[in-house]
Amino acid sequence: MNTNKGIFPKGLLLVVALMLVACDKDFSTIGADVFEDGDIVSFSTGKFDADVFVYTRALSPVRTDDQPIYQLGSYNDVYFGKTQATIASQMTLTAPNNIRFGSFTQEQEDEGDVDNASIIQENETIKRVFIDIPFFARISGDTEDVMAPNGETVSSNVYELDSIFGNQEAFFDIKVEELTFYLRDLDPDTDFQQAQEYFSNQDFVADGHVGQTLASETMYQINGKEVLIFDEDDPDTPDADESGNVQSRFSPRIRLDLDANFFQQNLLDNEGSDLITNANNFKEFLRGVIISTSNFSEDVLMLLNFPEANITVEYNYDVWSDNDTPSDESDDFVDLQSGEASFELSLSPIDNNVVNTYIRDPYPTAVTDAIISTDGKPENFFVKGGEGLFAEIKLFDEDDDSTVNLDEVKNNGWLINEANLTFYIDQETLTNGGANTAAEPRRLYLYDITRDIPLFDYFLDPTVNTINADDSRTIHGGKIEFDDDGKGTRYKIRLTEHVNNLLRRDSTNVRLGLVVTSDINLTGNVSMMDMTNDEATVPFGSVINPLGTVLHGSSDDVPEDVRLKLEIFYTDPNESNN
Repeated sequence: MNTNKGIFPKGLLLVVALMLVACDKDFSTIGADVFEDGDIVSFSTGKFDADVFVYTRALSPVRTDDQPIYQLGSYNDVYFGKTQATIASQMTLTAPNNIRFGSFTQEQEDEGDVDNASIIQENETIKRVFIDIPFFARISGDTEDVMAPNGETVSSNVYELDSIFGNQEAFFDIKVEELTFYLRDLDPDTDFQQAQEYFSNQDFVADGHVGQTLASETMYQINGKEVLIFDEDDPDTPDADESGNVQSRFSPRIRLDLDANFFQQNLLDNEGSDLITNANNFKEFLRGVIISTSNFSEDVLMLLNFPEANITVEYNYDVWSDNDTPSDESDDFVDLQSGEASFELSLSPIDNNVVNTYIRDPYPTAVTDAIISTDGKPENFFVKGGEGLFAEIKLFDEDDDSTVNLDEVKNNGWLINEANLTFYIDQETLTNGGANTAAEPRRLYLYDITRDIPLFDYFLDPTVNTINADDSRTIHGGKIEFDDDGKGTRYKIRLTEHVNNLLRRDSTNVRLGLVVTSDINLTGNVSMMDMTNDEATVPFGSVINPLGTVLHGSSDDVPEDVRLKLEIFYTDPNESNN
């Protein structure tokens, strides 16, 4: 008697069996028999290693304007060499039209008003100017006590900094200079119909587009503490000291005082001038700032939250006060006092053109040889972020040169249970005999290089996490795996649906791109400089990551256990009746 009849359909039995055997990948072939109505349904599962062809490609200079994240500092990888990053940014008045400093426009101040004695020359004078560029940071949940100017103890939030590469405690020099190059919005080569693009090789400092030094600080060190702004003590309240009151709290950031005279002469003294009357004139007149670093005790490179970056200008101005005399009793202004005001100049790429410049050392010979090589079965290949390196990959066959090509695999009629590309790290080469202790990329990203889009498996992965990218798309994978010594061993990427589409749905066997990424959720692309009259892009997540790694290739000379190959776990159904 068949107790399963009518309860478990034949198809469901097959699915359950497949689920059981799919959990065990230690055996290359597993046989199974399922009985139904006297029939034997036999099938086997197995593992097949398909050919992979891989090439190291060098990125031409990449577009670095209009990014949410910008690099600043120096990062030294003993294997790949040093990369230095500077930032050039326009600045925009947050109130770009009808610019007025103080209470009245300059025209009102100049003409006066016999019916309003409060309209006077306000003599606006800079009090302080400072630049703010926030780090990426999160509150840890802990607090610590800090001392206020009046000696009282105040509670401060403790932050954890993110996206700092190198030694966070390093000392270095930091400089802010006037940018004299005009970063136009539209490209004249397109009849001003398209946005002007700016690339990572545009070195404004080396090209001499530098004016006055606005800030220069030596032995600067990253401060990961919360920024507390305290009230000033009011001299009219001798019994109280207001300097213990916290006025504002800010996350950790680069904060530097800038040259007050520069902004006095170019901003406040030009109130009413056509030079700053609107946003376009303002950007043409004050073209921006360049932020650079040098003289590192140890290398450190910072990823900065530039959409929140700004320059704050604080100033005083003359104002008549009626000492609270009711307006219906007297129109006399009896006291000349100092008013206070402030405004911001935005550095955000939302409002401005902001450009990252990357200057890097030449690559070692092994990398340059790999770049020009036409061998699709190398012993090693290389990926690196920034203006770096990516891998171009072709599965199954490259110009029909593989041992087993795609058509032969299709003819097997397999059901694909799982397909993976596992990229093993060549630690011996990467560490350069133990001299290289640079951080390893935490994630690799595989994409359709022909259409510049993620693979189908990426979209099907339900483990999306927009808060913590490390925990996002974990089934699709690409996360680094470590050994007991904390050294990276491999990156595994699942592309089951992509392979299923190739074998069962006749999808085009497109070339794939492999890059490092800072955030697997960032799948947008940026342009590379046109060297060959061909359009080319690279994933944005790779451009903002300075790290690189060395991976074992698919050469027969590479040991089998770390050789690059496409692993396909399949079911081969075959019905027969006994």
